[in-house]
Amino acid sequence: MMNWTYSLSNHMLALLILGGTLAISIGGLLLLRRPIYNFFRISRATDESVNGFFSGVGVLAGLLLGLVAVAAWQNYDEVGRLVSREAACVSTLYRDVSTLNEPAKHELQQDLKDYLHYIVEISWPAQFKGEVRLGATEIVTVFMGRLAQYHAATDEQKLFISKALDSFNQLAEVRRMRLDAVEDGGLPDVFWCVILAGSLITIVMTYFYHLPTMMSHIVLTGLYALSLGLMIFLVASLDNPFRGDVSVTAQPYVNVLNSLELYDPEKLKGKHFH
Repeated sequence: MMNWTYSLSNHMLALLILGGTLAISIGGLLLLRRPIYNFFRISRATDESVNGFFSGVGVLAGLLLGLVAVAAWQNYDEVGRLVSREAACVSTLYRDVSTLNEPAKHELQQDLKDYLHYIVEISWPAQFKGEVRLGATEIVTVFMGRLAQYHAATDEQKLFISKALDSFNQLAEVRRMRLDAVEDGGLPDVFWCVILAGSLITIVMTYFYHLPTMMSHIVLTGLYALSLGLMIFLVASLDNPFRGDVSVTAQPYVNVLNSLELYDPEKLKGKHFH
């Protein structure tokens, strides 16, 4: 999908796709109906043959669009779960390091806060443009260095260090998967070429039906084009989970950032909950 389309609002994208599909289908019908009718001798007798061909081509085109739409939604949903998992890993890691002694505790907590701020304020706006910023990589590397240098004084702290290392490894894994999802982008260009070419072929095939009036032909062709345009719009809006109006947001990270105090036992001492 062309990059400039991601800057459009959902309403503008819908208007562009539906309006373009409608204009192409009706414009083509106005230009080609008479030549097609005369050259191919279109009549009621030819409708049965056209029905057979249109059914076959329509099924293939509809199947392709349907499968691509389902795949796009599954990818969008999977990326959303990936983002939630990364935010959950940060919250778990923050809780683990909150059991350590100062000054390591404060330093490690601050690293995680910096990481969340970087994701929300820098990474996400960059991802919306299709870019990957690696500043957060430096933050997690510094965090790992501090954690590796911590010397546990008790068996309990050794246990929490072990848990923190497991949480860190999970965070690093999920983070890498998120970055890969950003770099992979949307559907390959070949998919869009096939989708658009297949849609155009099915629209042209509607010109071969014999209808008594031009107006009835325009209405039926227009309705078919709109239904086709809606499917294309659905795929386009879900094409890239990190870009466009319908995209995965950084809200899970914001939620964790706003509730970090709840993950530190020391800060909750003396508080009463109802």
